[in-house]
Order: sequence, then C-alpha cells, then structure tokens
Amino acid sequence: MQLRVTRPAYINAMVQRGYKADESFGLKASQNEMRNHVCQQCHVEYYFRGKDKLLTYPWTEWPKNRPLKFEMIEAYYDRTQKDGSFKADWRHKTTGAPMIKIQHPEAELTSSGRHTRIGVTCADCHMPKVKMGSDLLTDHNLDSPLNDLNSCSSCHKKESAAQLRKMVSDVQRHTYSELSKAEYAILALIGDIKEVREGLENDHGLNPDEIDKVLNKVLDGHRRASMRWDFVGAENSAGMHSPREAWRILKDAQQIARKSQKQLKKIADDRGVELVLTGQGAIPAAPEQIHPGNIVGSMPPDMTIGALVLMAYDQYFGSKRALAWHQSMGMLVFFLYFGRIVLMAWFGKPEALGTRFEKFLAHMAHLALYSILLLMPLTGLLANLARSRDTDFFGLFTIAGFDQRNMQLYQMAIDAHSWLEIVCYLLLAAHVGAALWHHFVLKDDTMKRMW
Repeated sequence: MQLRVTRPAYINAMVQRGYKADESFGLKASQNEMRNHVCQQCHVEYYFRGKDKLLTYPWTEWPKNRPLKFEMIEAYYDRTQKDGSFKADWRHKTTGAPMIKIQHPEAELTSSGRHTRIGVTCADCHMPKVKMGSDLLTDHNLDSPLNDLNSCSSCHKKESAAQLRKMVSDVQRHTYSELSKAEYAILALIGDIKEVREGLENDHGLNPDEIDKVLNKVLDGHRRASMRWDFVGAENSAGMHSPREAWRILKDAQQIARKSQKQLKKIADDRGVELVLTGQGAIPAAPEQIHPGNIVGSMPPDMTIGALVLMAYDQYFGSKRALAWHQSMGMLVFFLYFGRIVLMAWFGKPEALGTRFEKFLAHMAHLALYSILLLMPLTGLLANLARSRDTDFFGLFTIAGFDQRNMQLYQMAIDAHSWLEIVCYLLLAAHVGAALWHHFVLKDDTMKRMW
C-alpha cells in the first residue's frame, strides 16, 4: 500500500520549503518519508490567514532537510506582524500584548530530535508492528510507546523496560520543571506590566493605545516569552521528542521574561511609576467548577449523568490518568445498573403515567437504555483485554488482559463500543426530554416519582 498526503495546506507548505508535489501521492517521497508526512499533516503549528481563514503553516523560514529551530517560526510571525498580514491570534487581556497561540508542534520539535536524525519515523514509535493471524501489520490504534514498549525494544536492545520508562520520566520531569520556571517568570512579567499600566493610566492619564506605545518593547517580550513557553507546553511529548531543543526554548523564555522585567523597571522609573519587580509570579485562581449535579437542572441526581460525563472525559483530554478513570467509571456503571435491575426486580417499580402508547414507549426506552449501559462497559472491557492490557478498578482490583493480542476481536469490540455510545447519548437526550415534557407540558408527577 502506498501512503499519500491529502491536506492542501501541508502540501503547499512543503513545496514552499523545496519539496516537490505529486499528483497521485501529494508529495514525491519514499515510503519511509511518508510515514512522517502522513502524521505531520495535522501534528503541527498552524494559523488561519486572512478573511477566508486559509489554513497556513508558518514554515517559509524552515529550509528543506533541516531541523526546525523555534526562531524560524518566530521570524515568520515577526514578518506577518510587520506587513500586517497576520498580527496576532489574540490580545492579552491584562498586558495588551498581541499574542500568538501555538497549536501542537510535534512535527517541528521532532525534526531536531535524535530519533529523526537516525531515521526513525512517527509510525515506528506510535504505530508499531502487530501480528494479526499470520500477517504482520502496522497497528492503526495510535498510542504512546510507553503503553507498548515493543516499539522501543527493537532499537533499545540493551535497556530494560524499567530503564526505558525511567529515561522518559527523567526527561519529562525536567521539562515540566523548566515549563514551571518559564510560567512563573512570565506570570511575574504579566503582574508587573499590569501594575505599570495602571500607574500610567491613573497617574499620567495615558489611554490604552498610548500605554501600548510606551511599553512596546516590553509587550513584545511578553509575546516572545509566551510563544516559547506555549511551543513546548502545547507539544504533546513533554520534551521527549527533542529534549535539548525543548529545554533551550524554555530557558530562552525565562531569560526573555526577566529581561523584559528589567526594561519595564527602567520605563517605570523614567515615568515616575513605583514598581518593585516580582520575583515569582502567582498562579491565577482556577475558574469555579460546575458541579455535575447542576448540569441537568431540575432532574434528580442520577449516577448515569455523572458517570457518562467522566467516561467521555478521556476522549477530549487523552491522558493516561483520564483513560484509567474512564475504565473504572465504566465498570462502576455496570455494577450500579446491574444492582439497580436486581432491586427493581425485587421491589418492583412505580407505575408509569400516560396513555398505553406512552407507557409502551417509556418501557422500550428504559429497556434500551439499561441494555446499552450494561453492554457499553462490557464491550469497552473486552476491547482493552483484547489488546493485552490490564483493566484497573479504582486500585481495588485488576482484570488481567489476554496473553496474546487479538486485534480482530479488539476492532469488533471497539466498533460496537463506539456505536453504543452514540445510541446511548440519543436515548439519554430523549430520556431527559421526556421527563421535562412531563414536568413542564403535561404537569404531572413523573419527575417527582423518578428513582
């Protein structure tokens, strides 16, 4: 099978860098190079240019066959800011700086890493070979190599699994440490800019535009420091794709923030604004959390709602911890609803209100909902076991995965799990809608009698 790239924005960006387009496959490249290109279509920094919101990659300063340095992207955005074609993604509410929001630059950071230098591709690590029957195929369930170290051991033959995990952990811990230092330095700068802006406005009567001109270099420093912090923070390997480059970028972020503070101090002194530079910025308070019980308004507390919200959590945030929470909550739903069915069979249930047809619809909807809430955890559990992965239940006990991977069984289970999820949401919406209909339109006691 010949891989190909299909995203016009990626093809255009690569042609600008010196690569050649191909009518059939998007780019002229070897099969091994395509194992990077296919992934790099999306795992990149980008922005939307002009009124037509044209998807654009900021790569014109990135030469062909060269690793990217952050300064290449910075130079691109410097040029677009100067010529007015793209000034910023947003304006910082506190400082007024024109900011760039970095997306997820895995391709850019990986280009300077050791793995790229020795010819390792994205697919080698994140889509390792798996056996399906007598065939050896590429695993299309993209995953972290830490979840299947077989992809690492083909090269790292001398290191044990524990050594490989420690190696990654050490790199990522140091990256998080440098990220925190950069964050505190930038927060310190933001707090000091806020203080000086207030002084220039209140004591000198300057308007926001005039203050922007006075603080122009300082605001530019905020923009540059934040771009660097965001570049590493938004990249999804915690520095592992290119540790030295990630750490260099974060060191620069810290230095730029501190240098900008010194510039700000000089401006404050020259303008007669009192300023004591902040050593370490304070982390802003998190927004107030919405309690899950408030999501459904007048509906009574129902474990189904809270459980489904948590079960869907890993799809949007993707962390290993969220996935474990997802699996535990799925099993909890199974146990709770199995127990609920037993209780209803033992004690009975309230008589439904409405016409015979309405009672029939209510009965069928509940039957379908209960069936799905039992089948979804079972198919999810089966999919996990088929990939030879253990399933943990809140640390209380563990269900061991199968000794051998069965990718065909996995695919069948995960497909069923996904379809059941869609049907479950539809039934849940109908369930809530029907309850509200009874309460606000028919004005009967259905909601008061729900249990």
